Amino acid sequence: MRRIIIELPKYNWTVRYYQNSAPSDYAEIYDALKQIGCTGKALDDAKRHLVSNKKNKGLTYSNIKDGQSVVAVSESTSDEEFVNTMSHEVHHVVSHICEKYGLDMFSEEMSYLTGYLCGKCYAG
Repeated sequence: MRRIIIELPKYNWTVRYYQNSAPSDYAEIYDALKQIGCTGKALDDAKRHLVSNKKNKGLTYSNIKDGQSVVAVSESTSDEEFVNTMSHEVHHVVSHICEKYGLDMFSEEMSYLTGYLCGKCYAG
């Protein structure tokens, strides 16, 4: 599993990104989710998601108040499926940043942020 931390100082935001996660990696991601404040049903749902053996899936949880996200992308069956899942999860992070700051999701700034995050998450 690949792990990176992406800092977004302009938005006072941190993304913990996990790529090619497998069920055996669930504890590390589960702990990261708890560290940023994920609890209750959201945490239970995340655990079920993380321990399933399905490919081409992802999850994102953000603590919008504290500006922190955890993103996990499972193993993929193809490069196309990886890009699809990764960009889907990046979209959630960008929408959470927009929510926190009241930013226009359709702006050029958010398009550039999406591209920046996808570039950081991509490991071709």
